[in-house]
Amino acid sequence: MINIPHLMQHLSNAGFTCFQAAGSETIATDVQEAVNKDLEKMQPDVVADTLKNMTPVFLGFLYQLLVIIIIALAGKKLISILCSMLKHSLNRLNMEEGAKKFIISLVKALLHLVVVFIIAERLGISSSSLAAILGSAGIAIGLALQGSLSNFAGGMVVLFMKPFKVGDYISGAGVEGSVSMIGIIYTTIITADNKKITVPNASLSNAVVTNITAFDRRRLDISIGISYESDLETAKKCIKDIYANDKRIYNEPEVLVFVESFESSCIMLGSRAWCQTSEYLEVRWHILEQIKNKFDENGIEIPYNKIDVKVI
Repeated sequence: MINIPHLMQHLSNAGFTCFQAAGSETIATDVQEAVNKDLEKMQPDVVADTLKNMTPVFLGFLYQLLVIIIIALAGKKLISILCSMLKHSLNRLNMEEGAKKFIISLVKALLHLVVVFIIAERLGISSSSLAAILGSAGIAIGLALQGSLSNFAGGMVVLFMKPFKVGDYISGAGVEGSVSMIGIIYTTIITADNKKITVPNASLSNAVVTNITAFDRRRLDISIGISYESDLETAKKCIKDIYANDKRIYNEPEVLVFVESFESSCIMLGSRAWCQTSEYLEVRWHILEQIKNKFDENGIEIPYNKIDVKVI
């Protein structure tokens, strides 16, 4: 007797096996056809045609690259020549070293920017788009560096208006000393006791600055008091002789010695003479010492505060 369910299961298994074999044969056929097509494409004449079609594109790329390299090298050489000519012209104008460096750097940056624009145009990049990007970046940087920009503006004022130069002895913005370096953002000052102070240019450009060594000559003003009991004419003659015997004192303008004021405890004598600015302090110290010695020799008393104690 035939078992119907068992027969049906057997037929189903046999059919699935046949379907699997047929599917595998189909996949293998598709893969073989794809491989054959790829092999046909790799034939020598097909490869040659592909390279022939790519050659103009490749040669065009090499040409553009060569042109860009030539523009960059030529631009670099031209910038170097122009900057050398500019430096020579600025040297003839006796311009401040800091100002010269700034102008040369600025011109060099602008010329490099022109070269970048030319290369961008060559690459097909719109110069207006590039300018817009640079403008936006400039605004962002400007907002981030507001304090530095104020110092930069102050540096421009100092460099071009020249209220002082390197080597001058100045007093202002709470500092005093010799100017060691004038930069775009900061100015370096060396004090008399050899301290290095860095001052923002915005502070110097907005402050009252006294340039002590701006001129070769400087007036020496000395005031000293004598007692009312001392001989006035003798004291004046002593001071005049001291100035006359010092070869560092100029004869013109004439040395002046005069009564400056009458104080409660002394007569104030004033004197004015001229000397070299570079020798000012040495002359002043020497004159003061000589006045004391001369007054002592001639019995001229210099009043000072004292307390007399009497014991009864």
